[in-house]
Amino acid sequence: MIGIHIAIFLIIPYLAPGNYFMNRTIVERNLVALLFVAVLITFSFAERDSKKLDKLYTKVIKAGTEKITAKQAAIQAKAVL
Repeated sequence: MIGIHIAIFLIIPYLAPGNYFMNRTIVERNLVALLFVAVLITFSFAERDSKKLDKLYTKVIKAGTEKITAKQAAIQAKAVL
């Protein structure tokens, strides 16, 4: 929602009558800058979420490995008896 307001804020002043091509170039530059910022924000959120998932997967794998090791130790203990 904030992005829409920023886009409107950047575009509206250049829609007034005048040099159309100059205004169009400026509007295009502002849109490119706005999209670039939006992409940076999106990728920063994606990177943060991927780090969270990596931590989660590490915990799950570690817990699973510990369970397997415990079961193997129990099986070996029974085999020794």
